[in-house]
Amino acid sequence: MKIVILVRILWTAGAQKIAIKEAKELQSMGHDVELIFLRGKKLPEYDDLLNEVKYTIISETGNSVLSPLYEYITHKFAPDLGKEARVDYNLIRKFPKYIKNKNIDYVICHDQFAGLAGYYSFKKFGIKYSVVVHERLSHFNDSILGKVWLKYENRILKNATSVFAMTERVAKSVEDIQHVKATVNYPGMDINKITEFNRKENALIAVSMWVWDYGRKPELYLDVIEKIPSFILYFAGNFKIREQGEEFKDEIRKRKLENRVIMKQGIKESELIELYQKSKFVIRFGFGEYGLGMATIEAIQNCDPLIINSDLGTAELVNKYSCGIVLKEINGNDIKKFIDENNNEKSYNELQDNIVKLSKDYSWRKHAERLIIFNK
Repeated sequence: MKIVILVRILWTAGAQKIAIKEAKELQSMGHDVELIFLRGKKLPEYDDLLNEVKYTIISETGNSVLSPLYEYITHKFAPDLGKEARVDYNLIRKFPKYIKNKNIDYVICHDQFAGLAGYYSFKKFGIKYSVVVHERLSHFNDSILGKVWLKYENRILKNATSVFAMTERVAKSVEDIQHVKATVNYPGMDINKITEFNRKENALIAVSMWVWDYGRKPELYLDVIEKIPSFILYFAGNFKIREQGEEFKDEIRKRKLENRVIMKQGIKESELIELYQKSKFVIRFGFGEYGLGMATIEAIQNCDPLIINSDLGTAELVNKYSCGIVLKEINGNDIKKFIDENNNEKSYNELQDNIVKLSKDYSWRKHAERLIIFNK
């Protein structure tokens, strides 16, 4: 089958990594796969990953005379996102023309806006498409634009051959708001490598490769590491706004944590995996997130026990397989207690054994196979 995997923007984030892994897995299953980004620049962080797949970036900037309007509308719906998150309607409209003579059988669209491009291709050329929903849907009933989008979103999802959701809670939001059934399809969690307890550092790692910002409350991670003086914290990822990153560095200095909080920005995938492998626990908090929190998936792939809060969509998996702690309220003392209880070879090995069990149930092959089962 000739397949296109469509992602709106190439940047360092979970959806992009998932799409790259899907392309690789579907290729290995014998399909002809092209990964298409509507907008973006080649990223040094993803050099190794992208070398494994055939990919195209349609536009580096996506700029058009209407870009300021697209920025305004995007900001209206998602005020916490910067200009780089702009939904480029001009590129969405251009997509069907791009694939017109490629004899494409199927388009996998990562998010509903990419799904709009898939919908236009379906209407114009009859090409089947599916939509992968990464985060919970919103009502958007408080404006005319919002109501218009809800109608389009409904049309996009109802005409898709399949709608996939990254977590149970995301699937429920699709059904509650758009009355469309969504199939839960967790990404693959195949283990990269298992590093034994006695070869790991006394280190926590917090990762947000897309963006750290005030909405993700980075200061809470400093509160935690202050309670655990025998550990260091690797704080990996990029701040959306440079000034916020500088303010966070000031806060680290103010708390005299310069030797115990190591910031890692703009790192390559190989370096990130190395950090996961040498850290004992992955720590990730979410606030109003129903999605994965990509760091939680990468923790499992690197066999690292998890410290998360119950807001994250992966909380159910962590609880079900007993591969970490899920906090109803973020409390440094509770986290310290969990680490003290599990900072020994026997307890740590038990946690890693549970992670291995989880990973066997959620492989990239199973994820890819679900993607090509058409529900309509």
